[in-house]
Amino acid sequence: MFTSEAAWMTFDEKERGSLEPGKISDLVILNMNPLDLDPKNLKKLKCEQLLLSGKPYRPGQGISSMLFKSLFRRKKKI
Repeated sequence: MFTSEAAWMTFDEKERGSLEPGKISDLVILNMNPLDLDPKNLKKLKCEQLLLSGKPYRPGQGISSMLFKSLFRRKKKI
């Protein structure tokens, strides 16, 4: 999988890369499969639910601050 291999390459496999208890996860649930859509119909693709760092995102919550917290919450040194 792209996600687990990308986490491994950045030494984050203990914190990210797969859906397991205790790991950080971002998840997008879409209303349609984008791989099955004709490129002309991509505008019909909608986000049904968004989870950032495993927490539900609500409109008006400030996505940039949530992303910032998610990225800089790490405690390990590189």
